[in-house]
Amino acid sequence: MVGAGFAGCASAHALVSRGWHVTLLEAGQHVGSGASGNRRCVVKPHQTRDDSPLNHFWSDAFLATRATLARLAGSHRLESDFSGVLQLLEHDGPWANENTGARVTRAYASQLAGIPVAGDAIYYPLAGWVNGKDYCQALISATPDSHLATQSDRHARTDSGAKSGAELGAEPVFGQALATTHSAKVHCVTNTAVSAIRARHPGWQVDTHTGQTYTADALIITTGAALLETLSATSPEAMANATVLPLKQMHGTTVTCQSLHQLPQRQQNPTTCPITDTQASPAKVITGKGYLISDPTGCTVGASYAAVNTPIAPSGNSPAELIGHADAVVEIMAKIDRLSPGYASKLVSTSTWAGTRLTTPDRLPVVGAVPDFSQYAADFDALRHGPLHQVWPEPSYHRGLYVLGGLGSRGAVSAALAADLLADLITGSTTTEPLSEKQQQKQQHYLALMHPARFLIRQLRKQR
Repeated sequence: MVGAGFAGCASAHALVSRGWHVTLLEAGQHVGSGASGNRRCVVKPHQTRDDSPLNHFWSDAFLATRATLARLAGSHRLESDFSGVLQLLEHDGPWANENTGARVTRAYASQLAGIPVAGDAIYYPLAGWVNGKDYCQALISATPDSHLATQSDRHARTDSGAKSGAELGAEPVFGQALATTHSAKVHCVTNTAVSAIRARHPGWQVDTHTGQTYTADALIITTGAALLETLSATSPEAMANATVLPLKQMHGTTVTCQSLHQLPQRQQNPTTCPITDTQASPAKVITGKGYLISDPTGCTVGASYAAVNTPIAPSGNSPAELIGHADAVVEIMAKIDRLSPGYASKLVSTSTWAGTRLTTPDRLPVVGAVPDFSQYAADFDALRHGPLHQVWPEPSYHRGLYVLGGLGSRGAVSAALAADLLADLITGSTTTEPLSEKQQQKQQHYLALMHPARFLIRQLRKQR
């Protein structure tokens, strides 16, 4: 598996739960090095006005994430707060599928938040936020006998339940720049960029910049904003057409703030001076076009979005970053004033965080076996001429190659369910009792919604 953000860590967790051994390669210094490293990730359902399949997916994804976080919280460090989220409504009228939340008036929403808000809202009492890096680490650590392997103990690791690096493909050379987490079934190697990917018969070979080679029966691409680049390494001809996977890289910024009247006191003792003014301490996460999250040390507001052509390295949590992100800070503060009029004037920006997300046109992840796009286009070319009811050939896929990506800004919510669906697809098994017929139909429906070839099929149909 290549990439240890939400997609990679959730997929590793799901596969380990089904008895698989996973080697997880990450180019960054730690898991969650990219956009998944956001310190304050909102976890809530994403709902629209119509009762669409998207509503059902996001409700199920939210519930799956809450269940996963509940399991992890008992045994892992997981900075989070699930005191509730208020999603401000932009339009009057009913909103579909409000089963995970309740509609509240502006007055009651303001009472819940502890500050005036701009309108009516849906209140999600089970929603909140989680530290993205903590979540990633907990996902890959939640396996039997997990521990951090050091230079001195890596050769002494002889637990009968753990496969060695050689059995997994190749044991990496551990040096000062390599950090490695071992468990009975997960082998996570950071500071390790992929230099080449080659198909083998059977399986796949991954070469790294350290000179190490890994082989495996299955390869999952979970490289976040670099997803297209990584997939192109596996099949450059097929990935040459941008309409195959019309993914867009979006650079996002969040801002850490403190209340204006508390700032001097905070500078004297930033760790022990809690916010006491209720005007500076919303009791709930408030979301709309932007979001406002309060914690004992201040608040986090976000987020800006700007399209970029290449991923920008994550940065932030430094006052110096404010200058480079000045335009983004202005954009974010305007969003906060639309959530709570006048509230931005009570805040002083102290630092920023930024990362690059990969988004899809339909806001759904890309999950499943990677098609042979060239063959796929040829086999289904007749869609351009309109015969929708004919016998189609079996779709062509790259054997043993899978993808989970395009999570956008909702990775903390969608990763757990998407990873479970992908793990079921790969292994043919679940971690629970056998699925009912209705559950199987829902599973297949969700996989179809997120299928990697969906954009290609839509493009062929549009050409009729």
